[in-house]
Order: sequence, then C-alpha cells, then structure tokens
Amino acid sequence: MEPSRRRSLTLVATILASGIALLDGTIVNVALPAIAEDLGGGLAGQQWVVNAYLLTLGSLLLVGGSLGDLYGQRRIFSLGVAGFGLASLLCALAPTIEALVAARALQGAASALLTPASLAVISAVYDDAQERGAAIGTWTAWGGIATVVGPLAGGLLVDGVGWRWIFLVNVPFVLVTLALIAAVVPPCEGPARPRIDVVGATLCALGLAGPVLALIEQPSRGWSDPLVVAGLVGGALLGQVAGEDRRVAVSLSQLAQVYAGQGKHVEAEPLYLQALKIYQAVHGETHADVAATLNNLGVLHRMYGQYAEAEPLLVRALSIKEALVGPDHPDVALGAANLGQLYVAQGQPAKAEPLYRRALSIRQQALGISHPEVAKTLEDLANVLRKLGRSSEAVALDLQAREIRAKRS
Repeated sequence: MEPSRRRSLTLVATILASGIALLDGTIVNVALPAIAEDLGGGLAGQQWVVNAYLLTLGSLLLVGGSLGDLYGQRRIFSLGVAGFGLASLLCALAPTIEALVAARALQGAASALLTPASLAVISAVYDDAQERGAAIGTWTAWGGIATVVGPLAGGLLVDGVGWRWIFLVNVPFVLVTLALIAAVVPPCEGPARPRIDVVGATLCALGLAGPVLALIEQPSRGWSDPLVVAGLVGGALLGQVAGEDRRVAVSLSQLAQVYAGQGKHVEAEPLYLQALKIYQAVHGETHADVAATLNNLGVLHRMYGQYAEAEPLLVRALSIKEALVGPDHPDVALGAANLGQLYVAQGQPAKAEPLYRRALSIRQQALGISHPEVAKTLEDLANVLRKLGRSSEAVALDLQAREIRAKRS
C-alpha cells in the first residue's frame, strides 16, 4: 500500500475512534428522559449516566497517555477502541440504572485510552510538520462535527428505535476502526521493558478526578460545599506536584474540549486556564501549546458572546503563531480566520475583511486553490462582503467556492 494512502486511512481510523467517543459524550443527553422512564433512577440517576463518563474520562486521560508511551500507541489505541465497543454493548444491555452508570464509567475509561493515543498515532505517522498540522486540524474538525451531530442523531434514534440504540450504533463503527488499525496503522512501540509508576499514576488519576468531580457537583451543591472544596483543593495540589508536566496540561486541554463540545463553558474555562498556566511554566510565553490554548479560550469566549474577553486572547494567539512559524503558515490562516469570526460576531465586518483575505491568500498558497479550506474561506469572505453591501463581489466569491466543491465531488 502506498504510504500516502496508508496515512490517509490511519487518519480515518483516528477520526472514527475519537469521533464515536465525542459523539457518545453528547448523544446520551437527549436520551436521558427515555432512560429514566425505562430504568428509573430519577434525576440523580440521569445525572450520573452523564457524569460517570466524564469523571473516568477526565481522571484517566493522563494515565491513558502515559500507557501509550509505555506500551506503544497502536496497542493502547486498539485496546481503547475495543474497550469502548464492549462498554457500549454493556450500556445497551444494561438491566438497571446502576448497571448503566457502571458501563458508562467503563466507556469513559476506554475513551481516556483511545483519545490521547489517536492523536499520538497521527503524530507518529505524519513525519512532515505541515502535513501533520493539517491532519491534526482535520481530526479536530471532525471531532467538532461529532459533538454537533450527537444530539440530532440521538433524537432520531431514541424516537425511531429506542434509547439502547444510541449505544449499539457504536459497535459497527468500532469494528470498522479495529479493522483499519489492524490493516494500516503501523506499530508505535514503547520501551522494551515498560515500567509503570503505579503510585504516581494513582495520584494523578485521583488529583484529576477531584476538580472534575467538583465541577460536576458544583451546580447542585454550590462552591462552599465540602465535596466541591475538597475536589478543587485536590486539583490545586496536583498542580503543585505536576505543575511542570506537559502531559497534565494535555489531559486538561482534552477534557476542556469535551466540555466545550457539550456546551459547558463554565466547566471548560478553568481547565483551559490551568492548562495554559502549565504550558507557560514549561515552555514560556511564546510556544505552540500556549498559542493553541489561547486560541481555544478565545473561541470559547466568542461562542458564548464574551467578545471583550475573546479578542485579546485571539490576537495574542495569532501573534505567537506568526513569530513561531512565519506569516504564511496555515496555522496563521486559522488564527486570522478565528479573529475574523469574532469581528463578524461583533458586527464589525470591516475589521474582519482583511483577516479573511489574509487567510484566503495563505491557504491558496499552502494548500492549493482547489482545497476545501479555500472554498470555506471564500464563502466566509463572501458573507463579510455582503454585510459591507458589496453583493456583486460576494456572488463572485460564492461562485468560485461552488466550482471548487463541484470539482471535488
């Protein structure tokens, strides 16, 4: 098999794996009333059907990433995908609310294995930095699509065939993913004699579980509740112990992305902030991880209409990217487009236009004039021009975008 095709199919495998994990994080929300009607458990039971998944996912992400380093990313990736499929089947067959909550906890643990491993597999397969960045961007974009599709797909399944199918539908995707892993994902082996720091892994899991549990329980208990306070204090102690461990920041960022995808701004923001603090302590103020986290925070604030908070974050992220990779890199195009989206949302299309034109120019040069990202940028720019009353220019850009999409279809 050609290397380029192998890389593409590997990317498909990682997108499918992380996609079903993110999809399951949102799809279950619309099924909660049907689950409660069938299995009982009341409001508390419904809450823990959701929270059991988030708790094990959040607390074990760092451990999952470390296991990939020790035993090989491909092996842990396969284990996580298979475990997620098995847990999904257990969820679908659960006879009681307690059994469903336990199976959801297993789903979260499996997701904590496959999520960091899928990203690590992409990094191992794509040697070229530019291709790797594009692949990770595609992986991230499909994850965002999964979180949006989740509630819609969940509603259709619950209304059509019943709530158990929101879990059964994962199984064929898991089988396809496992087949792809076996066929195309190359070995990514760890050391010959892996050694696990059991005490350290346990402390990290408990330390991450503390703030996750605190954020879960805070809306119902309040900030002054002893359980919430204890969880946050535990998280703070972890930050002191592992404050210069990049893997902690990666885990916090991944968990924040899960919360953001579920529309939980309050839960996502402090996780991003803690990750940012660790990245800055490890790398300094001008590093790609710092820029990415600033960008994620800015996008999060923009999504929730907090434009004054979003602007300096997005401007700073764009500035760091320019300094790191130069003014003509696709990462700079993404930063410019994100800032342009903010100005459009603020009702300032005149400030958005040069940013979108810059993003368009970079993407045309770096990706080619027929790339889907170019078509998307043309459409965004056309929308800005309409807001500025320049409809004829907007129509011309829309036509260019349609031609690109027609050629690729």
